[in-house]
Amino acid sequence: SFHLDAEDGTELPQGKRVPAIFPYMAGCLCVMLSSGGLILGLGPFGSRLVKDGYIIDQSDAGVIFTGGFQIMTWGSLVATHMASRVGPRWCSVMGALLALVGHVIIATAPMPCDRVVLMIAYGFIGWGGNHIYFSSFQFACLFPENVAMADGLLAGCFTFCGFFLLALNINAISIKVF
Repeated sequence: SFHLDAEDGTELPQGKRVPAIFPYMAGCLCVMLSSGGLILGLGPFGSRLVKDGYIIDQSDAGVIFTGGFQIMTWGSLVATHMASRVGPRWCSVMGALLALVGHVIIATAPMPCDRVVLMIAYGFIGWGGNHIYFSSFQFACLFPENVAMADGLLAGCFTFCGFFLLALNINAISIKVF
């Protein structure tokens, strides 16, 4: 079976060892690229929604964010229970599927689009991303002497995730491409 050992790394079935930093870094990367923090990048996302013709004015972006954030928050309640019931692996798989639904809805949405549809899609991205975020905290246990620092770095990755939407400020990148 697959054992986690803080001092020696991770023991694989073949008896080979992987340093603990590698699974932790993989968890950080997943959080940075796909956590619920992605919806914190509302500014560039809202501007791009207007520029690409999905919504008429910037005030609709506030509705999309507020509703989406509520979906993410209530989805976090589900994610925490799910992580303790079915484990972090299944919880993160479920989160990836939820986020995928949100991404597909936004990528295939007509222009202009009803802001409620965009709000639900945005919420699904945040909800699914939080499943991934909460599941990643198991990696902090790889460092029992520095759990607080490991948790703090994961939280920083969550916040940093919102910066990826700054790429939408590049004229060549549309929401469908992103």
